[in-house]
Amino acid sequence: MKNMKGLSMVMTTLLTILMVVLIVGAIFMWTKSSVFQVQAVADKDKMCSEVDFVSGDFCYETQNVPNMNTGIIESKTRINFHFKNNGNVSIQGFSILLIDNTGNSVPIGSEIEVSGIQTVTSDFIPNVNKVNKIKVSPKIVLNKKIFICSENEKTLSWSELKLC
Repeated sequence: MKNMKGLSMVMTTLLTILMVVLIVGAIFMWTKSSVFQVQAVADKDKMCSEVDFVSGDFCYETQNVPNMNTGIIESKTRINFHFKNNGNVSIQGFSILLIDNTGNSVPIGSEIEVSGIQTVTSDFIPNVNKVNKIKVSPKIVLNKKIFICSENEKTLSWSELKLC
């Protein structure tokens, strides 16, 4: 009897089939994720095109608040505005960018208070004297991810804001 070393024809066939299945599975997963990413962008664009809101009463308020580290009372400023959602897409919040004279931008947070007319209040603004413009863009949620609809942004100069 010969000393045979190697794989039998059955084992070779099974290993070949297994390799083909793994390669096809990997290609499927790779293309599936690419297709879903393209679909998410298309869905975001469609939803953002359906965002329709009216905003107004942009104003700023100054409050005296204690510094968390020193306890010294400091004067802090924040923005308020009202909006009404006329579209069929729920607005989950707003992205607020403060832009200075050199074009640098600083994002600040905001909260929505729902009581009839919806009110948005920003976080306190650092270096309010340097703010030249404000860009406000609605945020939507799609597939548990937050997207900013920058094509629906409102831009205001700081001089357009009045004292609340």
